[in-house]
Amino acid sequence: SGSGGAALNLRRAIDEAVDRLPTLADGLDVNVKFGGASLFEFTPELAVFDALDVRIVHGWRVDAANDAATAEALGDLGYNEVIEKVVNYRSRDDRETDAAGARLSTFLDTTASQLTYAGLAEVHAALRENEIAVLYRNLHFSTVIKREGALYALVTDAGYRDETTIVWERLDAVDGDTDLCGADFRKAAAKAEPAPQDPDHLLALQLQREAEAEGARAAPAPNDTDASLQAALAASRGDA
Repeated sequence: SGSGGAALNLRRAIDEAVDRLPTLADGLDVNVKFGGASLFEFTPELAVFDALDVRIVHGWRVDAANDAATAEALGDLGYNEVIEKVVNYRSRDDRETDAAGARLSTFLDTTASQLTYAGLAEVHAALRENEIAVLYRNLHFSTVIKREGALYALVTDAGYRDETTIVWERLDAVDGDTDLCGADFRKAAAKAEPAPQDPDHLLALQLQREAEAEGARAAPAPNDTDASLQAALAASRGDA
């Protein structure tokens, strides 16, 4: 019967999801698609979310109402496809002939946080009240919930592990200027500073900031190709 077939398919999906759970400890292959906050390139690992009926979303969206040209250039492309187009664009001598490449390049440069207000609004509209979902952003997966019309992300930063009054971060900004809240979703009495972190981690952050500052001061020459984009493209292709 139809119901029997549906139950069998569900059972098979659950069995496959359980088999893949141990591999998730080593990471999850995710390729966002820019056509919508709920769109991702399908991989077997993402079937885990389907089997558990947990929605996975991202907020890396262009504001199509105010930037129709970039929205058209992005279309339903995935991140890996955009990276390849931007690498090709930046390696060209005649960049002025590739308007779409220019728009894609600018979009990546101006949305390095992988969260935009347009994306945040779309995620907010997509989730139901009290729905728990997973937000993908910058290689991280955050547990989010929509509560009384607002979005909250579970605070998992190790720097707050001793701050028992801080449980949620209210997601109403993309620049980090957000409120930290308790288990009752009310703003914490004081915004605590993260505890000192591992020295190696702090050094890595410092080197990253210095590299970003240096990159901002030195604009690339016409024939230069962004090294980070080349690395991202190689990773997306699985190059050694």
